Amino acid sequence: MWHPLRSFLNVVSEFVSSTKEARLLIHFFGVNLNDLSLPSSIEKLVADEFPLLSTHIQVHKKMSNDLLLMELAQQNVLLLFNDYSLLGTKIFDYIGLKRNILFCYANDPESAELKRKYYLMEETEGISGQLQQELLLKTNAGYIIQDAAHLLKKLKELYEEFKRRGYIENKTIHAEDYSRLHQIKKLAEVINAL
Repeated sequence: MWHPLRSFLNVVSEFVSSTKEARLLIHFFGVNLNDLSLPSSIEKLVADEFPLLSTHIQVHKKMSNDLLLMELAQQNVLLLFNDYSLLGTKIFDYIGLKRNILFCYANDPESAELKRKYYLMEETEGISGQLQQELLLKTNAGYIIQDAAHLLKKLKELYEEFKRRGYIENKTIHAEDYSRLHQIKKLAEVINAL
């Protein structure tokens, strides 16, 4: 799997150990059926390699989309791993919820190595290899995290903001342009034009 889960958890562990009073809870909702994404595998990874995080991580099995969106809407920040030239649907749900997105990572050596080893999609000429990143920039929907060091810095900034305000401000723009309803209308227009 090309997602830098270990790197992410390592940074969160470093943040928690340096911020003893941190009220941080990370939810993994509706995890996929990939090796490290199985609930028992994430829990085992945390227990084996990041025991400090055991009280800060909750893994949830798959759930209906309606229930998932209700759960996600209660969170302050949403994690999105870089899927390079795959846009996926998760990003549209996140943007529609108007929650800040932590995009991990744009330029991280460990992530680049995982991509080289496990990302099996060929780059296609004319198709961007950074679709998610471009959409996040266009909608101002979150933070493009460059690497592990940048993630630690951003976690500290976000935590300070949360302590000051009681929430983390979101500055997403044009979210409605990327809603499922709007996208279906655009698709219908294309189909009708044929």
